[in-house]
Amino acid sequence: MLANAIAIANGKGGCGKTSLAANLAGYAALSGWKVLLVELDPQGNLGLDLGRHDEWKKDGGRLLYDAVVRHEPIEPLRDVRPRVDAIPAGPETAAAAGGVLTRDELALGRALSGLAADYNLVLFDCPPDTAGPLVRAALSAARYLLIPTVRDLASIEGLERMAEEFARARSGTNHQLQLLGVALMAFDLRSVVLREVRQDLARALDGTGGTIFDTVIRANANAAEHARLKGELLYEYEAQARAAAASRFTLLREGRKERSHSKSAEGLAEDYQRLSTEILARFAERQQQGSAA
Repeated sequence: MLANAIAIANGKGGCGKTSLAANLAGYAALSGWKVLLVELDPQGNLGLDLGRHDEWKKDGGRLLYDAVVRHEPIEPLRDVRPRVDAIPAGPETAAAAGGVLTRDELALGRALSGLAADYNLVLFDCPPDTAGPLVRAALSAARYLLIPTVRDLASIEGLERMAEEFARARSGTNHQLQLLGVALMAFDLRSVVLREVRQDLARALDGTGGTIFDTVIRANANAAEHARLKGELLYEYEAQARAAAASRFTLLREGRKERSHSKSAEGLAEDYQRLSTEILARFAERQQQGSAA
């Protein structure tokens, strides 16, 4: 078990797992933390969020495959952001899952144990496959589980299934696994549904020891999708949006119009910053409790 690792997982796709992993890593690094991002989703969307799609495609998951299957030392992609290194995913990630990780859920933790010690935080970006070998390997390797969820019923049901897998891992391969919490993603902050979802989630989490983070990521598909298209994290996208706004003012004075960034990026970036602060504070608190125990 990697004492500094968080698995970010939900059985349903489109819950914001990858966006949360990428932006949480970015904000942690801005605070001086050294972070290792490990993508376990063979789709490789983390490379898009980081603007490193070509490197992800070139690797294709080979780094992780060689570490898990061939027991080779792993050299991650360095400085995908300052103080952030990454292990990409791709077809070879699926191959590792179809082989070693299906038979041995502990193989991932063993393969990364030496490397993880060099970081303050390790984040597993898991695929939307609740009981699949990659998710089970992540739950066997990580100290904490973080579940992002959106408002639809399928996502909440995915969370319930993740709670079952959490219980399975705790009773089997990883007795030290803890539920760090649930993050609410892509909600209308003014909607009465938000309160109802919190109530539903509280019932689903009963007995797990997990709670729901206070900060809610607002629904803003335009800024979120555009940030991914540009390969920018939300705080980077916000900075570019501010610069673009100043540039637009100059262009409008000159009778020209141009828009390169969403005007609503600032609120979304603030949401991610607040949520990341909450998550990192809870992580640090749990780590301190573990050290004192």
